[in-house]
Amino acid sequence: MTKPNNLRKFLANIDEDIVLADGQENAFLGLASTPNGYIAVYSTDEIINKYMEEDLMDYETAEEFVQYNVIQAYVGERTPIFLEIIPKEIWNEKQ
Repeated sequence: MTKPNNLRKFLANIDEDIVLADGQENAFLGLASTPNGYIAVYSTDEIINKYMEEDLMDYETAEEFVQYNVIQAYVGERTPIFLEIIPKEIWNEKQ
């Protein structure tokens, strides 16, 4: 597991104004470059899994909780991005 202070220190060397999602270090994927600066990118699946494991939520409850309390939390123009990876198998199927 990534320690919060290690991640913050590392990112401060890149851009001190990067906004992080508190308590979601395990789901940190990287940075997205925008005209306003770097934005932290997180894995939605990893965040949902964290709530399922630590708070013993079922998938639907964890997904709803994350959507409402994490993803929808706007903290300014540099609000983190939450990425949902869609496997190629799904979009690459013949229709």
